[in-house]
Amino acid sequence: MTGPVDWLEQALKTAEDDARYSEDRSVFFDVSDDAAVDHYRGAGSPSTVLRLVTGARQILAEHANDGSGDCRACADPCEPRMALPWPCRTVRLLAEAWGWEEGESC
Repeated sequence: MTGPVDWLEQALKTAEDDARYSEDRSVFFDVSDDAAVDHYRGAGSPSTVLRLVTGARQILAEHANDGSGDCRACADPCEPRMALPWPCRTVRLLAEAWGWEEGESC
């Protein structure tokens, strides 16, 4: 089973590939019926989806694994020097926003 990060990276790749495929075509996102496709189908245009993908990737980069299994951006507010385990709540919520559910694999 893979976690939310692997799932989200695959969903973002699918979204980006589908948006780029659809940019100059009249058919938009009639490529797949995956949960991620259902999520971004209502985004309105390929350019909107590409902006959403870029934003999600920026959040993932900011909340990356610091190499020791902690989130690089998150710290316990009561103990600022104590990082939170990765994937952090921000990454999990981002994955859920794209359609991931706990226990789901890519």
